[in-house]
Amino acid sequence: MRWAACCVRAGLGEPSRLHGIKLDDGSKAAVYVSKWGLEDEMTKGHTKKSAQGETPFDFLRSHLADSSDKQALALFKEFAEAFKGKRQLHWSPGLKKHFAIGDASDEELSARMDDCAVFLGIITVEQWREVLRADLRGEVLQLAVAGGWAAVALFLESLVRRKSDKSRNVPRET
Repeated sequence: MRWAACCVRAGLGEPSRLHGIKLDDGSKAAVYVSKWGLEDEMTKGHTKKSAQGETPFDFLRSHLADSSDKQALALFKEFAEAFKGKRQLHWSPGLKKHFAIGDASDEELSARMDDCAVFLGIITVEQWREVLRADLRGEVLQLAVAGGWAAVALFLESLVRRKSDKSRNVPRET
């Protein structure tokens, strides 16, 4: 009842008694965020998978794996349009001041990032679909680490060639 009153005061309307909401005391929070780390929990929602149902990024992955899945594409577009330009994370009033954290624009933050990422190459949508179809994301990353872009490019070419050979019923060389 307190939660319902707070929602009404905040202008959200009263929550449904049929569907309601479950509130815990927070004792499970440390275990929950420690599975990755708090920074990942807060910023990597696109990598999460649902135990039941599908996440918006599952829809995108489905469409990338099968371009004929128009419903998955439509659902991801609906999600993207609903959240475009919306802040999904924000600071509680006074929290930055409490922890002596200054304000910085996205441009300022990206300029100070000490990211040591190196551009290797570009994977086409067709190539990525073949990687997803064969469930070889890990192999692509291992090749990138071990052999650089040349190894990845050869691997991607072989995947697309294999698909082309299958569609033309060309036997594989052994």
